[in-house]
Amino acid sequence: MRSFFRLLAVAAPLLLLVAAPARAADVKRRGVQIEALAGGSICVPGHAACKSSAELVGTTGPSLGLGFFAGFRPLRVLMVGVSYNAGFFDPRYLTTGDADAYRLAYQNSVFATIRGIIPLWRLDLGLEVGPGFSRQTFRARDGALPYDREFSQGFALKTAPSIDIYLTRRFFLGAKVDFLWNFHGKVCADAGGSRVCQTRSNNDQASVHQMIVGVHLGDGEAQGERRVGDLPLQTGTKQRRVPRGHTREQTHHRQQPALGGRRRSSILIT
Repeated sequence: MRSFFRLLAVAAPLLLLVAAPARAADVKRRGVQIEALAGGSICVPGHAACKSSAELVGTTGPSLGLGFFAGFRPLRVLMVGVSYNAGFFDPRYLTTGDADAYRLAYQNSVFATIRGIIPLWRLDLGLEVGPGFSRQTFRARDGALPYDREFSQGFALKTAPSIDIYLTRRFFLGAKVDFLWNFHGKVCADAGGSRVCQTRSNNDQASVHQMIVGVHLGDGEAQGERRVGDLPLQTGTKQRRVPRGHTREQTHHRQQPALGGRRRSSILIT
């Protein structure tokens, strides 16, 4: 994870240099937005600790974390939508016989979220909050434990700060941290065709909270000033082009007297 944060520290100033020529500062961002998050998943202690229990010795290490979001931005300062997260753990636990206890651990979660946004120049500073549902699973190695898998599921809450910079009028790149807080009432163990669920204040490996931190990128609709560019304007029987960078409201026509008593058509740019 240290190398990941070093990469972010090096990439941040480079992003500012790349974004400098982009025409994104004057855009009013509203409409549909699609986002993705890719990075690392980290265990956060909850009902269970991210370390040794009475039966197992080891720790719940970090692994791959992903996130996806689809939403609508009715205002520059507000976004509503749905999000999905898939975060993996690296369960490094040994049984009393020094055998690996788990072969895989992961969590799937879905949320309905609302995001407050502070738009500053090309930057969007956001804070996302929303309720949802999550399911966390620890799969045991064959014969290592008296059960095949241990899991918990139930209500979850998501809080997610983010910072993004628009490289173009639509595309942005930044960083985001998804905190997934699990409030699971029971922990269940499946063994063969049977299932045992119990409620206890101090669990073994599940359920823990989760943090997913990584690179945040996406694409959204942009509503800025309408630029005419090279669209022609009709001036009598001739066509003249509006200079690039001016809007239709900024350009109008008037007749000016010319030498020889003739009148010529001209364009006044204000």
